[in-house]
Amino acid sequence: MQNIPERIAALRANMKSAGIAAYIIPSADPHLSEYSPLHWQTRKYFSGFTGSAGTLVVTEKKSGLWTDGRYFIQAENELSGSGIKLYRMRVKGVPTYTEFVHEELASGETVAFDGSLFSAKDVQGMEKLFAGKGIILKQADLVSSIWKDRPEIPHTQVFLHDTACAGLTCAQKIQNVRAELKRQD
Repeated sequence: MQNIPERIAALRANMKSAGIAAYIIPSADPHLSEYSPLHWQTRKYFSGFTGSAGTLVVTEKKSGLWTDGRYFIQAENELSGSGIKLYRMRVKGVPTYTEFVHEELASGETVAFDGSLFSAKDVQGMEKLFAGKGIILKQADLVSSIWKDRPEIPHTQVFLHDTACAGLTCAQKIQNVRAELKRQD
């Protein structure tokens, strides 16, 4: 098994061959769940940080992990020796990961990410921020070729939560969505 610096080096090699200057890896799965199944713990695989919340950014020369105050001590310990710098979120003077990318990349350079792991709102925010500097956004999977023993995507059965837990029936929720669509024309 590769260690973290080897994994980052392999990711940088993939980035270089794809013409990508920065790669963003969140703590997310395609459902934006709070706790992602093992298959989607990509940030953990590339950083070694085991907390439930954080974002890893890798550029040609720098790597950084953004996490919140719940995990500052844990992240500092788990990132030790990895070459990844801890960025303490919401601390005065610390840039957000998007501000960091904006500062690090030049016009015409590309930042990539797995688009299934971000909300539309997050992507729109990045588009707006990066467009002003001419930074290009691209969806790319740069990790599958590196993470050889990646756990399978879960194949569990779908089930309905009881209305007492869900608040509304499926039909009521669909009716509410349709009403909102109609309201917004």
